[in-house]
Amino acid sequence: MVLQKEFINNSLLAIGERPYMQDTLVSNSQKAAYQCFVEAVSTMTHAYEWSFLQSSAVPTVRVNNVVTVPKFQRILSVKYVRTLLTNLYLQDLVQFDSLTTVGSSRYFVVNADNEILLYPIPTTLSSITVYFIKEFILTPYSSFSLLGFPIKFESVLKKLLNSMLCKQLLDDLESYNAFMQEYTKETNRMFMKDRESVVGKPNMFRLL
Repeated sequence: MVLQKEFINNSLLAIGERPYMQDTLVSNSQKAAYQCFVEAVSTMTHAYEWSFLQSSAVPTVRVNNVVTVPKFQRILSVKYVRTLLTNLYLQDLVQFDSLTTVGSSRYFVVNADNEILLYPIPTTLSSITVYFIKEFILTPYSSFSLLGFPIKFESVLKKLLNSMLCKQLLDDLESYNAFMQEYTKETNRMFMKDRESVVGKPNMFRLL
């Protein structure tokens, strides 16, 4: 797996810059390049519901009807044993706040990016399974920080980073647009390929 600094340096070379990323972020140029990298990772991981971001978890912390799960972009579905829970929204809570008894959960509400509310309160957390698109968390920058992306997605991310570096560091809109066109084509192609790789495989991620 590639190191973060190596990945950024490869993009710097691709746009005609010298590879100035080192083990620590000291200069303004290094910090600016790293910020472009962070933005590129965030943009790509939020572009589609990539298969490598699909995850599931059994909550481990509960306070009354509030359960904590790993940080997510979006909840896809929640199961109580084998039953799918109905997704409510905050405006519906008034009529369901009375469902604070303990029993078989029938409803859930997204409360934060790592919390959901369950109605009624489940008898045990082991009965709950949450399916979600997880938030991609970068390892803090250091001499040994890995990119953490599946290898097959690295080329897509590189095209996006190239475009951002051209715009934000070089103010080169022509190169920015050229790299963005490549990124858009590659992203669409990769997304279709990513979807094809899971077609026919039954799972809870495609229920909602």
